[in-house]
This record gives sequence, structure tokens and C-alpha cells, in this order.
Amino acid sequence: LNPVYQWQERYNNGVWMNIPGTNATSYTSNFSPSNNTGLYEYRLTIAENGNQGSAQCTISSLPFIVNVNANPLATASNDGPVCKGSKINLTANGGNQYSWTGPNNFSAAGTQTSINNIQYSQAGIYTVTVTNAAGCSSRGTTSIMVNPKPVAGTSFTDTSICIKGRVPLMAMGGIFYDWSPAVGLSSVNIANPIASPEVTTQYRVVVANNFLCLDTAYLKVNLISNAIARAGPDKSTAPGIP
Repeated sequence: LNPVYQWQERYNNGVWMNIPGTNATSYTSNFSPSNNTGLYEYRLTIAENGNQGSAQCTISSLPFIVNVNANPLATASNDGPVCKGSKINLTANGGNQYSWTGPNNFSAAGTQTSINNIQYSQAGIYTVTVTNAAGCSSRGTTSIMVNPKPVAGTSFTDTSICIKGRVPLMAMGGIFYDWSPAVGLSSVNIANPIASPEVTTQYRVVVANNFLCLDTAYLKVNLISNAIARAGPDKSTAPGIP
């Protein structure tokens, strides 16, 4: 006996086709991302040498089936850039299961995950492995940027003035300022307004930097009542009497 072997392939119940160069008893098929999804069938045909072209002289093995599923289209995103110390949310789509990895041994699962009180060391690229119902997987990435937070400061935290007095306030640490309450202030959006409150008032200033990250500071202006002069009761005297 001098058998000749030939592997054949059929796609989606189409026509059986010889696979060129596959004349051994084993065959390995590699599926690349460019392969169409669907039903692939393979079988091995055997014929005596010289009879390969005769259907009557050729026998075939039972086919085995390979169902090629699509890889998921993984997407990953975040709602940054974010300010240091705040919360950032990561979101992935495209599959049924999600596995996240990132800087500082970060790991999480789920289509959505969050990082609270984020620090500079947690900035960087986050990768999510997305798996679909068929068990196929692909990866998506998103980059997190952490911006610096300003440090709000004031020239004092507590001071006192007399009624109808005035005192200059001073804030620092940013490029935008928002004071409250507005009552008694010459301006609410500068670093150094003049305060002339009518009652003791605690002022709050919100400081923002060029990334619009925020910090808050407080100062108090105490009102002191004016002194009242008293010279005693009125008196009268007769002329010539000291």
C-alpha cells in the first residue's frame, strides 16, 4: 500500500477544498485576526497513490469542527484629567468580563471601577482585558493624568477691627479666587479684597490653579464695639463759687 493523504477544509457548509501542501497525517491550522468568523470544518482524505483524483477510490475521515468567534472590541476610558486627592472613574465596554491592571499593582474587575484620593504615583496607563461570552478576549488602555492641587493660604486666620473699620484680606496659592460671603467685601474674585463687615464674620476663600484644581482656606474678622466715654452726671454751681 502506498497511501496519499490530503487535508481539506470547508467554511460555513460550503464546498470542500484541498489545503495546499497538507499531505501528512497531522495538520495545524492557525487563525489570525484577519480570519472570518464562522464554522470551519476539517477532514483527512486518503487514496492509493495514483488514485487521488477518483472520488470512488478516496475515503475521508469524519470532519471535526472549529467555530471561530470574534474577539471583543475592547474600549477603555476615564473621566480625567483629575486633581490630586480626588476621585477618578474608569469605564470599559465591549464584553462580558473585565479585568483591570495599572500602576502600583492596581487591579480591579468590572465594567466600571474608581480610584479614591488619587496620588501622583497612580498616574499612567491602565489596561483592561475584556472577555466576551465565547471566551475570546482583547485589551484596551486608557491614560490617567493627575494634576497638582493648590495649597490655599491667607495672611492671617483671625483679626479684629472696630465698628465701621476696614481691613485688607490676602489669599495666596492660586490664580483664581472666590470669597464668601460677599457682604462687606470690596470684591469676591481677587486675592486681596478689603473687608468692612458690620458683624463678626468668618470668610471662606476658594483658590484655583491653572488646572482648575481647588483648595479652601478660612479667616475670621472680629468686630470690636467702639468705646463709650462717660464723665459722670451733669453738675451746676452759683456764680463766684468754684
